[in-house]
Amino acid sequence: MAIWFKSDNTAGVAPQVMAALARANEGFSAGYGDDDLTQRLDAAFSAVFEREVRTYPVATGTAANSLALACLVPPWGSILAHEEAHIVRDEATAP
Repeated sequence: MAIWFKSDNTAGVAPQVMAALARANEGFSAGYGDDDLTQRLDAAFSAVFEREVRTYPVATGTAANSLALACLVPPWGSILAHEEAHIVRDEATAP
């Protein structure tokens, strides 16, 4: 029996998440990590891990997985994965 974890963008978002996104969208904000939300996120993760942590929020799980994998190998490198792996089944065509 195969387990297939669906993509993170196949269902609507929880109402609490949508409300938080709407609040975060109000007004103006600096970009590229200089915004209040990212700094608060950095502080929260730093508290959990008891050391300074820098976060890089992205829009989707596919983006997060692609960036994480890109950190593991040089640009000419490869990631080897089982044919049923999530990155193969759902994200193999991600940029």
